[in-house]
Amino acid sequence: MPWLCARTHPKKEKLVVDQLHHRAGLDVYAPQFRLMKKTKRGKQAMAQYLFPSYIFCQCDNPDEIQLVRYTTGVTKIIGRGPDPIEVPSSIIEDLQSTYPEDSIFEAADPALEPGARVEIVSGSLKSMKATVLAYLSVEDRLKILVEFLGRDTEVEIPTDHALAVSSTEDA
Repeated sequence: MPWLCARTHPKKEKLVVDQLHHRAGLDVYAPQFRLMKKTKRGKQAMAQYLFPSYIFCQCDNPDEIQLVRYTTGVTKIIGRGPDPIEVPSSIIEDLQSTYPEDSIFEAADPALEPGARVEIVSGSLKSMKATVLAYLSVEDRLKILVEFLGRDTEVEIPTDHALAVSSTEDA
């Protein structure tokens, strides 16, 4: 059975997956990852789709393609004119082996990449501003550069002790 790619309205992937998979019984694939974001209330996990506004669906016949095309939340099926483009099964299989359907993978907060300005929100350096030097993924820590006693000092802190700040907040 061929796989197709459908574009959805922004933030409507879950609605489309529910309608096509649970109600219509079609095989649908829409991998997600969990992005850890820092807020004033602490670290929050937010699930996001790996391919925002796109889902993959396996369709057997023209009736199923029409069902996908007219599902609430779908804007179009990716194709050339009215003809859908088939996504090779090998690509979907590779994606499924890397990102299983029922798993949500964690990704580091992109706001904490090297060069980002952060405020330390807990620990002995609380309220100080610093610059991220590196994300140490194995330990889930940040190496930061903080001005301490009149000189720049490298320090490692847990990622949940830092909150990204914009350059205007830092001034």
